[in-house]
Amino acid sequence: MDNLRGGLAGLNVGNGDAVGIIANNRVEWAVAAFASYGLGARFVPMYEAELIHVWEYIIRDSSIKVLFVSKPEIYEKVKGLEADIPTLEKILLIEGDGEGTMAGLEETVQAHPIPAIHPDPDELIRTQGIKDLISNKIVTFLKGKYGGYEIPRKFIYLSENFTLENGMLTQTMKVKRRVVLEKYKEEIEAQYK
Repeated sequence: MDNLRGGLAGLNVGNGDAVGIIANNRVEWAVAAFASYGLGARFVPMYEAELIHVWEYIIRDSSIKVLFVSKPEIYEKVKGLEADIPTLEKILLIEGDGEGTMAGLEETVQAHPIPAIHPDPDELIRTQGIKDLISNKIVTFLKGKYGGYEIPRKFIYLSENFTLENGMLTQTMKVKRRVVLEKYKEEIEAQYK
């Protein structure tokens, strides 16, 4: 994983970029995912059974920069997409060795692996894009479940989990409302101004 993360960094994959994979479940799928996450990149999985136009749509829509494909047959189907999709810079084959493969990419940096980044949760919740993503997902889910009723309009973003240890939960894992209201009184009041 360290070597693949280093190889992806060598391809200028970084925070906010997207790495894709067309493969069924396999070990390399997980390795590529965690190598991507270690650089702050998004990971976009696609299955082998999808149609070529579905792959193309997903690759384009998610702005994939590097794409891993499981076998030569799939590579042959997608190799022309590099010319058609501006964000797609590299397609690598999972199977095999040498240039143009996952193993080849790992070999390029074996002596100089790149350490994983560990995002600061407080920094993440201050990022407007992250806030928008979370609130949109919550609203979409609630609208699907409840229609237009009971949909919150404002959110408070916290990096602290509610746990037994910090006194936010009871032994039966229920929220201690009075404790939460007291601790986050200012944030809650700000929602109504």
